[in-house]
Amino acid sequence: MPHSHKVQRRLGDTREPRAEDRDHRGRKPGGANTASVTRRAIRIAAPEAVVTTSTEKVVMRTLEGLLNDGWSYHDRDGERLAGELEAVSEAPPELLAAFVHLAVHTIGEHMGDWPRAYALGQRILRGHTASGQTAPAWERLCVAAVLSADGVGAAELELTALDVAEAPVASLLAMRLHLVDALASADRIAEACRIFPLVLDVASCAVPTPILDRAVAITGNNLAWLLHDLPTRSSYEDALMSRAADASLAAWRRCGSWINEELALYLGARVAHARGDAASALDLAGAGLQVIAANDRRPFDSARFHLLRAAALTVLNDPAGRAQALAEADAAGEQIAFGDLKQQYAAERARLSRPT
Repeated sequence: MPHSHKVQRRLGDTREPRAEDRDHRGRKPGGANTASVTRRAIRIAAPEAVVTTSTEKVVMRTLEGLLNDGWSYHDRDGERLAGELEAVSEAPPELLAAFVHLAVHTIGEHMGDWPRAYALGQRILRGHTASGQTAPAWERLCVAAVLSADGVGAAELELTALDVAEAPVASLLAMRLHLVDALASADRIAEACRIFPLVLDVASCAVPTPILDRAVAITGNNLAWLLHDLPTRSSYEDALMSRAADASLAAWRRCGSWINEELALYLGARVAHARGDAASALDLAGAGLQVIAANDRRPFDSARFHLLRAAALTVLNDPAGRAQALAEADAAGEQIAFGDLKQQYAAERARLSRPT
């Protein structure tokens, strides 16, 4: 049962609690993608209290609008967005991190032009000093430096960020996870898989922080979905897919919302099903439905959980249970409010109904 993808990275947008967010995929969109958790745009609320002139306020609001709106078309019209970002002469400290993030993600990850992303980031940071607020810009640009083959520049950016970090180990690990995510987005899966488990090993000994937890949650989500969608997997990739999904769920439970948790449970259930563990898939799908029931209606997500339960019950040779799960899926499907999600549910339902 394929699924539409990427958390953005912009993950789990919960601004409309009753609207179904797609799953947490941050990879290549396969439909309406928010994750792909679809990469979703994180809205930037820049404190205008620090802006001193009306001109600066106008410039800041204009740039803020570009950074917010850019996430909605960065994957389908990257050249346009790249040109718009390159036309920006400077950014205030409050928006540096958001600017560099969008630039590196669009020009580097989507367009594959890392030197161009790196050059833009260097220019926009010129004249700024790293601080606790702006350090994420240096962290993101470090990835572009690595993938532009500038080792010295990468080391300089990394050490600059670490020098102002409240938790240097967490900051260092977050930078490594940003690199994993960039490699995964560029289909350099083998390299991403070499780094990710080592980061998790070190992170298990570090004091959890919200920044590190979120980086683990997003990168684990994106890598697990990427591995899940491969036509074939090695035994190592199979095990790493499970580890990534488990790490993402644990991190979302520490730093995310209930929607992040239920989407991570869906990922875990899909991963278990893909590995042939129907019993675990059934348990995880049930846990996801319990999270939804305890919070708010999510008919699209509920319907997909029930479809997944039906698939697992088929493997477990429980025809009565399968029929009940399909009935519950269809009941939830009737409540879906959005046309594109109705179509996606119908397509997934049809695939499940095909004879194998």
